[in-house]
Amino acid sequence: MAYETLRLIAGQPYRHDVPGRRLLVDDIGIAEGVDIQLIRNGEAGKVMPSRKAAFLYVGDFDYEGAIFTSTVTTKIGVFMTYSQVNLGITDGATVKIPEGVHINSSVADPVHVALDAPVTIGSVTVNNSNAQAVPVQHQALIVIVDAAPVSIGTNPAVISGDATLKILRVRNGHADAALFIGGAGVTAENAAVVLQPGDLWEETSAAGAIWYGVSSGPTISVKIQGVK
Repeated sequence: MAYETLRLIAGQPYRHDVPGRRLLVDDIGIAEGVDIQLIRNGEAGKVMPSRKAAFLYVGDFDYEGAIFTSTVTTKIGVFMTYSQVNLGITDGATVKIPEGVHINSSVADPVHVALDAPVTIGSVTVNNSNAQAVPVQHQALIVIVDAAPVSIGTNPAVISGDATLKILRVRNGHADAALFIGGAGVTAENAAVVLQPGDLWEETSAAGAIWYGVSSGPTISVKIQGVK
């Protein structure tokens, strides 16, 4: 039995004339694989392409030697022998899997991954097709409405009744009179909202209700603004 350590130059066939019947590849260095041709009767046989470590050739006839070719410069180790030879795997041996390891994770049998730190994924692109539309909630457009002033005298009259309002603002535009605000029967005595001259009242909980007003005396020009 002969163990041979051979240095291969990238792309250059290396002929090694050691006879035998069995050939075991022990190591291929940094190469992904090594092409091997056995020599019989002075002629090189067919190429056994990209042989990996642990490849074992057992023939019925003797060979006179072998030609090794690598696409990269590397060192290889091979057994060239007539006797039986096996490669033992010891603890700490490196196993190379050319195609990598693929793990399929299904909904029924997911693969759990523990992360010790936050992971940054990067940019995410979302393609929104008609068949698989991405729901988007649009923020409603805010509209401010400046309504025409309303004249309020000593009899209850409607100040505002726009049901679409989210906010109602009312200002007493008179210099002397007080404005009382409430329901259809509002008076100076039962009004919960009282605006003195120049005062502003903002209603947010019931802005769309029908609000009435009554003056303490002179006719008041009530200024009104709404938010939709």
